[in-house]
Amino acid sequence: MMHSKSLFLGAAALLGVVALQCSKSREDLSNPKHLTLIGGAPGGGWAATMEGVAESIRKGLPGVEVTMQPGEDAPNVVRIARQEGQLAMAYSPTVRSARVGKEPFKEAYPTLRALCGLRTAVCQAVVLEKTGLNSLAEVKEKKYPLLVSLNVRGSSMAIISEAILDAYGVRLKDIESWGGQVLFLPINPVSELIRDGKANALFSYIAIPVPQFLDLSTTHHLKLLSLEEPVRKKIIEEFGVLEVRIPPKTYPFQEGEVVTIGFPDVLVIHEATPEALAYEMLKSIYDNRDYLGTVHVSLKGLTAKRMREVGGVPLHPGAERFFREQGVL
Repeated sequence: MMHSKSLFLGAAALLGVVALQCSKSREDLSNPKHLTLIGGAPGGGWAATMEGVAESIRKGLPGVEVTMQPGEDAPNVVRIARQEGQLAMAYSPTVRSARVGKEPFKEAYPTLRALCGLRTAVCQAVVLEKTGLNSLAEVKEKKYPLLVSLNVRGSSMAIISEAILDAYGVRLKDIESWGGQVLFLPINPVSELIRDGKANALFSYIAIPVPQFLDLSTTHHLKLLSLEEPVRKKIIEEFGVLEVRIPPKTYPFQEGEVVTIGFPDVLVIHEATPEALAYEMLKSIYDNRDYLGTVHVSLKGLTAKRMREVGGVPLHPGAERFFREQGVL
């Protein structure tokens, strides 16, 4: 009898410890002492933006240590899905693809949610004026030997760039058969190639205006191309992106309006993040929107309506609560 009683008391004590540990874990999760935010490459727009977001959260959640880590679009969403950080920057098409396991992902990450959108990444197809191209449709018509970068291989940007060319009837192998070359480089390296005469076109997905284009235009004659309506409709339907109009004179070399597509940069969050924490992080970002406008030009004029645009990614419940309070959901 005594032996059974000892076993019972020991088991009860053990269960008590486990319960206490579980309770402590829940408390730690709901009231974190430390948050990890994941941005982009050091010195880039995402890094600056996420440092601004981190500082906004520090102001709104005093006592919580917020640290920044560098990152990259697709790897960022995988890290959030694995709960290796609390918040990360990503393109909305990337998050949508990750949730269902679509290229470039080999498995689905359905636990991903959006906290909010911040900037609009605008597809900008730029060619050197000396190519004589006035439309991407002319690439096929003239069998033009483009030396073009589609952006980083395997990224949403490169996948969308290839889909745009495909909508014009241009396959990557066609470009090579016409004497051209397809590159998979981010904007800084390809800008240098253009300077060296080793590239004549690129697709960029950055908030306007793109500093590299302004810089290039001081030494090279550039042309910013619109996407024709049937192509825009096809890409919008396939990737859930938006139509974007770039106003005249956004760049010195741009005369008229350019019509293209774009999509939000979103702050991606795990669905297991407590609703209260997600709400407070978003509120902190919103309350410090004027400060964010000083961090990066693309963040000027942030509104609740604009932050609500997340490119079709499901919102976290904490974000839903916040946007309902703001009257935009």
